[in-house]
Amino acid sequence: MKNNDTARHFSTWDKTSSVRSRPYKYMLTREDTKETNPERWFPSVLIPELTKPLTDILPAHARLKIHIGYLLHFLDYTTDLEIMYVNRAVSCITVGSLARFFSARDRLSALKLYTDEGYHALFSKELSDQVLQYFAIPRQRSSRLNHFDRICHNHSGKHLDLVLFLIAFVSETIIVRELSWLSHDDLVAPIFHMFQDHLLDEAKHAIFFADAFVNLWSQLSTNEKSFAVTALISIIHAFFRPNTALIRTLTHEHFLTPKKSLPTHPNNWKSRIIKTTTLTMKAVRRTDLLKNHDYLEALRVGGLLE
Repeated sequence: MKNNDTARHFSTWDKTSSVRSRPYKYMLTREDTKETNPERWFPSVLIPELTKPLTDILPAHARLKIHIGYLLHFLDYTTDLEIMYVNRAVSCITVGSLARFFSARDRLSALKLYTDEGYHALFSKELSDQVLQYFAIPRQRSSRLNHFDRICHNHSGKHLDLVLFLIAFVSETIIVRELSWLSHDDLVAPIFHMFQDHLLDEAKHAIFFADAFVNLWSQLSTNEKSFAVTALISIIHAFFRPNTALIRTLTHEHFLTPKKSLPTHPNNWKSRIIKTTTLTMKAVRRTDLLKNHDYLEALRVGGLLE
């Protein structure tokens, strides 16, 4: 990759990466579990399904369960995402069909990233297991991952490595925004430390994948570029579709009678795309993608551009 940001940021990996340099601070105490403020467990900004009509109906203990349930869900999602998608994409870069597009130095940086992501999967899993020791909350696989599964299944042939790369590219550039909302010191301390460490690593990973996308795009064939644009839109949409199944699971006992029903979540998920994909689209704008009228129109119709 021509841009040297990636090499510069990973040159100090042995001193700055959380897996290498920071002490373990992610153990919940019994005192932590007595926290009753939902926002200290998981912020409402990352629970778009938690509408005002719903919060008006539910008692305080039910709202707390939703926030802790979304924390558990986010942690489990992170573990699965890092293993099943991000590190599979890194494998495509280092030893798979995409390796020919990257220099030896870039492939080495990717291996450092691979190590980080394995640690993120580990500390997310260990923290989610701690949550379950204290709270009886059902685990449920992320609907976002189910969308990714379907996208990969539909493109299981020659374009699968490219799809995996695009999922990782979108994920790593979007998660920086999500983690910035999660890295506030008013969170329960072990949760704050974990999200802060994750954010510091992912800031470097976002730079890596942004540079990698620019580099890869310049070498794709016309057919591969057309496919990549279509896949990119589908992948970004998967990030923003409402997770109504989870909110129903977490509030099930409060809507069992005919007189009560779960308030319908407004279909405004596309309105959140532009605000959250800033880093993703910044990388896109570094290429000539938007100079192609068909690609530009596809992104606009898909809600990625104003």
